[in-house]
This record gives sequence, C-alpha cells and structure tokens, in this order.
Amino acid sequence: MKRSRKPIAPLTVLLVLAVACGGDPDGTDSAGAAAAASDAVESRSTRNAYFGDVHVHTKYSFDAYIFGTRADPDDAYRFARGEPLTHAAGIEMRLKAPLDFLAVADHATYLGMFEEMDNPDSSVGQHALSVALRDAATPADRSAVFQEVLPRERGYVDPDDLLDLDVVRSAWQKIVEAAERHNDPGNFTTFIGYEFTAGGRGGENLHRNVIFRDANVPGIPFSRLDAKNNPELLWDWMDEQRTQGIDSLAIPHNSNGSDGWMFQLTDRAGNPFDSAYAE
Repeated sequence: MKRSRKPIAPLTVLLVLAVACGGDPDGTDSAGAAAAASDAVESRSTRNAYFGDVHVHTKYSFDAYIFGTRADPDDAYRFARGEPLTHAAGIEMRLKAPLDFLAVADHATYLGMFEEMDNPDSSVGQHALSVALRDAATPADRSAVFQEVLPRERGYVDPDDLLDLDVVRSAWQKIVEAAERHNDPGNFTTFIGYEFTAGGRGGENLHRNVIFRDANVPGIPFSRLDAKNNPELLWDWMDEQRTQGIDSLAIPHNSNGSDGWMFQLTDRAGNPFDSAYAE
C-alpha cells in the first residue's frame, strides 16, 4: 500500500490533545508497502498549521490497560477523525473538531502483554501479576498493580517471565495495519510509531516518541529492555535501521519528568558534549 505523506520538517505543527483513549529487532519485509508517494498530494502551502497528536496510548500500553483503557488503534484513529468514543466509565466523548494527523505511540515495553495477561488461559494468564490485574476492582487496586509493574517495566526486575515476543510482534503488526487503514492522503495523515522510555532508578524518565517516515518499519520496536535504559543505544539502533532504508525520528516529551536528565550536557559516560557527539 502506498503512503502519501509530506515531510514533517516543513510543517508548522501544533501538537494538541492528550488522548488516553526484546528479541531481535530486525527489519520486516514491509519495504514494498513503503514506496514513497509524497508527491501524490500537492502541498498548498509551507505555512499551514496542522493539528494532531503523536503521543496516543491504546490498550496495547501497559499503563493504559491497567487503568481501564480498552480502545484499540482503530478506535483512536476514528476518534481523531471526529467519531465518538466511549470512555471506560461509560461516557461518550467526541472532539470539537477532527485532527489532521495522529500517531498511536504505545509503550514498546510489554507491548500488548497486559491484554494477554488478562486472559487466564494465555501463556502468562496464571502469573501472580496477571491474577492481581484481573482482581483489581478499585482505583487503589489498579495503582498497586501499576506500582508492582514499574520495576519490571524499567528493567530492574527480570522481565522475561511476563514477556512473550510473539505477543509484542502481533500487537505491533496490528498498530502498523491500523495506521495503514486510516491514512487518507490530503485529508488525514497517520504516522506509525511507538514510545521508547529510558531512565534511572529514581524514576527519572526519558520519554521519546519514535516516529517512522513511512510504512517501512522494523518487525518489532526497540524498547528500554533492549537498551538497558541507555538512550544512546536507541540512536544507534535508529542509525542501523537507516542503513536498511527504515527512517525515523525521536521526539522527546514530558521532559519535566526526567528530573533534569533530559537537559544534561554530558553523554552517558559523563563526557561533555562535543561536535562529534552531536553529529
């Protein structure tokens, strides 16, 4: 399927609306579906303002699922285009005006796993944390599950007993397919992406939304479990993907939650930034 996207850089992009609605990360054979078609839609101006969101979580994100989100990527895209969406509390929601673009950017870590944990017959359905998830009946219960998950999600407790990479790949493929279904050149642009987070033991979070240029994407996203909390390994991975024709950019967000880490002037090893590092 051809995708018609104008390059991101020339646009005056306003990001609005926060919608709550590791294996071997090698490439996929989707390159054929990513044929460049950016010339298909002629740009009316380089000074238009486009409104959208590149940080939307669905049921495939561990935190969203724990706190009641059951909307999937298709729901997120329909909502962005102005269709109603029913909140977990039963309230119908609708945007005052549709958006111009959207990226479902679910957490790469444990992508899709919590829906799997909610199924008692799944491979992880009888794990103690899965049972606690299903038994969580109050906000306090859900918060307790969330707090128990964090050390695993951050990679400080062995995550492997709750990690099924086949589930992660399946969820990622569904995210990619939903973006392809809802991309409408000249009217509504979808971006394929995910959220990568690195950080420290004190809760410092280095959040980045990794957005791919087109439908040529890897078979599985690179997560903090792959990076061992080192964001520099994300950039190395992105560079390596570019050698395979998979282009992406990483957009920092919620930098206030980094406890200053996002603004450090030294690299991971403590060396001051220089021009070679910046390049």
